[in-house]
Amino acid sequence: MFNFSGKNVLITGATGGIGKALCKAFLDNGCKISLVGTSDEKLNHFINSELDASRCPAYSCDFMDKEAAKTLAKKI
Repeated sequence: MFNFSGKNVLITGATGGIGKALCKAFLDNGCKISLVGTSDEKLNHFINSELDASRCPAYSCDFMDKEAAKTLAKKI
């Protein structure tokens, strides 16, 4: 239906059920994804066990913290 190949996609909540499914679906459709979650441990486990870590930069951020969100935006 839609062609997302080559698009950059930022997925927040990447370690939750819907987030994981989105990561896999976008990767399967040729997208470049960046993952965001609140736990480094969960992010690292997910990208190393279920995804190709070399293709998936991951960032830890709590969006309730405005400064952390600003820092994340600068990194990305």
